Amino acid sequence: MAIERGGADEAAAKTAVQVEADRQRVRASESCKRDHESFGTCVALKMNLQSSVLNSLGFSARAELEKALSEECRQQQGTCISVEVTEPKCHEVGEAKAAGTAAPAAGDKKADKKADSKKK
Repeated sequence: MAIERGGADEAAAKTAVQVEADRQRVRASESCKRDHESFGTCVALKMNLQSSVLNSLGFSARAELEKALSEECRQQQGTCISVEVTEPKCHEVGEAKAAGTAAPAAGDKKADKKADSKKK
């Protein structure tokens, strides 16, 4: 995921990016835990997404699909280790290329935020 923010100067832009990166870090961590550490939540979400299909199946077909969904959740089980954010890269926004139009000179902040929620 990439986060891009502007500011009056580099420090303001970095602060704006840091605030958003902190917010996204929490979301990424929660998402990883939901997907990889909570077997019950995984099964419930998969069943909910397939509810219309499950309700239209006969008993044996439904049991097979439920078994397959549970197995998918077992295979993706793991432990979330960390969420990493790379150092922001700043650049100054210059004059706009359109004739007679100028873009405001604000430090534009861009950080590649790697929400690589790692699992074992």
